[in-house]
Amino acid sequence: KNIHIMIYNKMNCVISLPVMNCGKYLLNVFDNLLNINKLFSKTSIIFGYDKSNDNSLELLQEFKNNNKNIDIVILENIRKRYKYRTHNLEYIRNLMLE
Repeated sequence: KNIHIMIYNKMNCVISLPVMNCGKYLLNVFDNLLNINKLFSKTSIIFGYDKSNDNSLELLQEFKNNNKNIDIVILENIRKRYKYRTHNLEYIRNLMLE
């Protein structure tokens, strides 16, 4: 187990997640993301946010403000860019790779 942690610590991690009306699940997602962050030397997280009817955006902003050690980007109204979710995720991924 320690060997794997040492290997991961030399690597970077980029995670992209779509977010829409999932406020009740985000705290668990955040806990998992923080655990993943411990394994890597640098973690970047991109949230593709679309208009929600719940508190998803507020929770995302709070998570970003409380975790300055993680590069967190919140892209709002992502659905307007492309029709399909996979295309939106590709856009987000490519944005981080630039």
